[in-house]
Amino acid sequence: MCEVAASSNVTFAAPPPEALANAAWQLDPPMPHERPHVLREEAALLVDGLLARVARGRGALDVALGEGLLALAQGDRTLRLGYSGIADYARERLGVAGRTAQVMAQLARALRERPRLREAVRSGEVSARKATTILRVARGDAEAEWVERARSATVRALEVAVRAARRDGGESANGASGAIDASAGDELEEERFDRVDVLLGPEARARLDEALALAGKLLEATSPRWQRLEVICQEYLGAHPVDADEEAEERSAEASRAEWFDAAREGLEEETACWAALDPVEPVVAPVLGAVTDGAVLDDAALDDTGGAPAKEPAERLDDQLRHLALMRERWDELVGHLAMLVLNVGLWRDMGFATFGHYCAERLGMAERTVAQRAALERRLYALPSLRQALREGRVSYEQARLVARAAGSSTDEDTVQALIAHAEGSTCIEFQRELEDELAAQAELKARAAQSCPPSEATDDSGVDAAQMCAPPGPTDDSGVAAAQMCAPSERTDDSGAEAGAHGEPTRFAGTQMCARDWMILHVPRRVALLLDASFRAARTAAGHWLTPEECVLRIAGEFIETWKEAVKVTERSRPARQRKVLARDRGRCQVPGCSRPAAHVHHVCFRSHGGDDSEGNRIALCAAHHLHAIHRGWIRVRGRAPDGLRWELGVRSDGRALAVFGPDA
Repeated sequence: MCEVAASSNVTFAAPPPEALANAAWQLDPPMPHERPHVLREEAALLVDGLLARVARGRGALDVALGEGLLALAQGDRTLRLGYSGIADYARERLGVAGRTAQVMAQLARALRERPRLREAVRSGEVSARKATTILRVARGDAEAEWVERARSATVRALEVAVRAARRDGGESANGASGAIDASAGDELEEERFDRVDVLLGPEARARLDEALALAGKLLEATSPRWQRLEVICQEYLGAHPVDADEEAEERSAEASRAEWFDAAREGLEEETACWAALDPVEPVVAPVLGAVTDGAVLDDAALDDTGGAPAKEPAERLDDQLRHLALMRERWDELVGHLAMLVLNVGLWRDMGFATFGHYCAERLGMAERTVAQRAALERRLYALPSLRQALREGRVSYEQARLVARAAGSSTDEDTVQALIAHAEGSTCIEFQRELEDELAAQAELKARAAQSCPPSEATDDSGVDAAQMCAPPGPTDDSGVAAAQMCAPSERTDDSGAEAGAHGEPTRFAGTQMCARDWMILHVPRRVALLLDASFRAARTAAGHWLTPEECVLRIAGEFIETWKEAVKVTERSRPARQRKVLARDRGRCQVPGCSRPAAHVHHVCFRSHGGDDSEGNRIALCAAHHLHAIHRGWIRVRGRAPDGLRWELGVRSDGRALAVFGPDA
């Protein structure tokens, strides 16, 4: 096993140094006709030297943000600011994806129980990626040994050593206390997402939409489409299990691919002496939040001397510090996206000695591949949308809002359209903007389905002779929220996460006008396990039918069985609520109406309390989640006035002196 040399010099996290930023922006992406003439080895060394330093600075801020978010998650602090949890708070106040924020806090909580590992991560000697790899085994007396190994070993070597240690120790996969949940596609212990394309006719599309809507009622109104698809497939496989031999064959193929990839990574480590030709990168120390002690506990008594002015509450002080860190993180993120775009455009990771771009991200940058790829994708769009870049730099929109604007713009570069989208993003919450884009796409899909009913069906195939409706699921990045990326793309064209035309990636797009009228593509980004589950469901449907079925026919069978099984049960559950509550929940689509809240509604609230003379009319009632209803509103941390649904004025994070952290609605 080779070792990675560690530098004895350290720096402290701060905004990107001007010299580093200037050096990065001097590198323009080469045009396609220029790429064959790039001096690849020299370019690889130059770009890597900059990108590795940028990644260290950003990683240090992530560590500090995680500790601050963990402190904010204590008690009722997020509710005092008007948010039901750190996921909603981070997305709306910091511009950080909700799932990413949860993972940051989870890592901070796990490191609290491992003081040696925490100190190594905070000092920059061990990346968060390596720390996540060894969390399950770096406990008790073994912690010091694993921390020392992580300082010099590669991520691949650590993964091999951890598997061996857990196998020898007989530890279960979930046996480590405080280990990070590896599900839901978190940013540190990355879950692979796949793109799934299925060509569906109007009948199959309508049937699947009905099943997805029904699954949403069983789960919750805010559940993403991939999660609903997962339960639909699980229901079908429960009634029609796949053949055990086929399952074993699939697992064997996956294991073979993983074994080949491990061998390739190990071979490159030995060949390059663990990338000894690349410049060593100094560790960056994570900043310490002034009001945070031990990474989790806020000293409520240590209030600032405000000279007689009302002192800020602990939650508000944490909010100030976290917003400052998030602002610095956005400046590093822009550099990450710019330099990563250069690496991807030219394929420079190959010249650096890495098997894949993901291999480079894990070993050299200490970051997840999709995290880096997302930033590179946004950077490509910012080159075409300079007004969006300006709005991002001026702080008018956050990183998450910029991603939504880029998706809404699609392939359009019309300045008026982009400016209108930016203005809309400034006046909306992230979750509201995201849902509007999803609704717009759903409405356009419904119009297409209706129009398709007047067109004759087609049995077209692509050039390979394979049925064009065949599911294809090439790997691809997805967003941090876990929502299917295709839902938030520009509805005018079939696009990928970057906003580029999907045809550029080789998906089938060659259909005559009448054929596209008869069928349309359903595009989803789903976790790898859901893609495999969908594939298993298709095989089960074909086995049950006793003959070959097209993917469209499989969807009809799978969705139809789910509807038949659950439709009546859902109706019974819905009838159990009073009629007035059902009307309000239906109007508000089962979602909590507090601005920025992503939770499903659980209660119906009277805007003007009945004790204050409020009536039971629909205009005086709104749907809320339990946390906002029982705590934030009734304890005075949120105020709402007006008439539902469109005339409500919200004040979030109301302080004891009556001032609000944020205001939404009329005259906001």
